Amino acid sequence: MRSLIATALLALIAGDAGEGAPAPESAIRVETGRARVATDAETLSLLAGARELRVAGPLHCELGIGSRTTVRWGGLGSATVDGKASFGVRTRAEEPEKPSLAFHFFRTAELELRRGSLAVALPNGWSLDLERGALSLRELVDGRIEVTNRGGKTLLLVGPAKRGTRGGAETRSLLRLSSGRTFLLPAG
Repeated sequence: MRSLIATALLALIAGDAGEGAPAPESAIRVETGRARVATDAETLSLLAGARELRVAGPLHCELGIGSRTTVRWGGLGSATVDGKASFGVRTRAEEPEKPSLAFHFFRTAELELRRGSLAVALPNGWSLDLERGALSLRELVDGRIEVTNRGGKTLLLVGPAKRGTRGGAETRSLLRLSSGRTFLLPAG
């Protein structure tokens, strides 16, 4: 049975994908613990050691405490998520070949990209595009997120939109994080 939150999140994820914009195939492998994966067609519980699940469209994944799961995009890169987590994978209608990873909550994640780019949305409202590089993420209990650029291009982190005090225009914070650097993003 699909959980209510997974169903709602999957509807949001699928709604953003757009008609005729198939996601790059995602391959999901549970290394420890278990994961619940919701796709357009079904919801599955995967255990450590189970065969890799391949999904050609949007998906939502929930991990339990002590779980470790890797999502791979053939030839592009991968994301390994540790600990209790909830995240979605989809594409944007205007860029069907570019996967997007949206974290709702997580403990730690390691992302690497060999080619192309990966759009990443964080639970505190910040976002980034990872291009040919490696990145470590860690969500702290107070909602702050530690971001470490492990190598590759300089990252441009984009903060959540805020309503301006003069004229009501929206503004966003921008932060550049060069290779080998770590920054602690504020809570959302």
